[in-house]
Amino acid sequence: MISLSWGTAAVNAPSEEMWSAPDIDKTLSHIEIICRNWPGERLDAKSTMRFLNPEGTASPIFWVFNAAAEFPAIANQMSPSQPIVGMRSLNMIVDSQTRANTSIVLELAKHYADTLLKRFGTGPCIVGGNCQAAEISYHVALKLLEAGVEVLCFVTLDAEWQLPLPLPVKMIFGRKSNRNPMRTLSEPEMQIRHNWWSAAFSGVEVAETDGGHGEYFLPANIPSLVKEICSAEKRRGSVTPRPATNWSLHRNEDAEFSLRLPQGQYVECMDKLLIIPLLERGVSHPTIRMPYADLVKPSELTGGCVSFRWKPNPAFKTRAMLCMQGTGPLSWPFGAMPFLVIPTSADSGRRNFQSLPTTHTIRLPLP
Repeated sequence: MISLSWGTAAVNAPSEEMWSAPDIDKTLSHIEIICRNWPGERLDAKSTMRFLNPEGTASPIFWVFNAAAEFPAIANQMSPSQPIVGMRSLNMIVDSQTRANTSIVLELAKHYADTLLKRFGTGPCIVGGNCQAAEISYHVALKLLEAGVEVLCFVTLDAEWQLPLPLPVKMIFGRKSNRNPMRTLSEPEMQIRHNWWSAAFSGVEVAETDGGHGEYFLPANIPSLVKEICSAEKRRGSVTPRPATNWSLHRNEDAEFSLRLPQGQYVECMDKLLIIPLLERGVSHPTIRMPYADLVKPSELTGGCVSFRWKPNPAFKTRAMLCMQGTGPLSWPFGAMPFLVIPTSADSGRRNFQSLPTTHTIRLPLP
């Protein structure tokens, strides 16, 4: 595999190497063994999900943990009024390369989301996860949103999240953590992140908790963590994203793409508009996190139409997510946007990629 590193994000370009996803049933059996001593009601046949405090009146927290000891530790500190469901990540079960290059993350997230829907329906909830578990919890949140669930907030611990969500997002970092951008980055570097976050999410909060990486579930530190998770802002996005309609995408001869909005659309707030290019390996793999610097600003206003112009990375399929700073994504779901692909000589024989015609108009009905 070819490794590409941009800022804090490292991604893998597609290659000839073939990967096969681990069997989901065997993966669930492995998780069952690891979580066999977890407290709470068992929500699925494999006992991979446990539910605590069912009599609580607060919106439930659906959290993906990274180690077997974490859920029992948080259970001892959680108020009886706070329902919480514990799930397990693939840490120490499936290696990072296999997670990145197969559908196992999506399959596990689907299992979790389907089970949550059966038990809780579409009522309000908070979804989150710590460290690498945040990737699974993100896809759980996506699937719940698709099913009409009122996800109030997405919360991460020691994970800088770099994929859009039409939700408030709270990122928690340890005061002693070397992964805490507030402690390790300069003010200009943090400003770049805040610019990205304010466009990618409908709200953002960055908070600190006691301890360093790997120490948050120790008895001395866990009260601080529980407080930060339970105090996450609980609200729906101020604007309900809708599918893009009548957006014109063009591919120029120099492999540069342009996107033009309908006449008069978002002209008054043009200075706040940004496109976040989302890279994808293929339909069976999760979307790749994007570097903070790759935001595309409007290039011109012509005939009352806001236009953007940029050149996608030729190694990946790309989706263009239109966002507004202070509001978040303006179109959702991002899967409704077509792929932008720069064809190469290798594509015709190696990849089943659909390239965009010279001009393409997206005509999706508004809900």
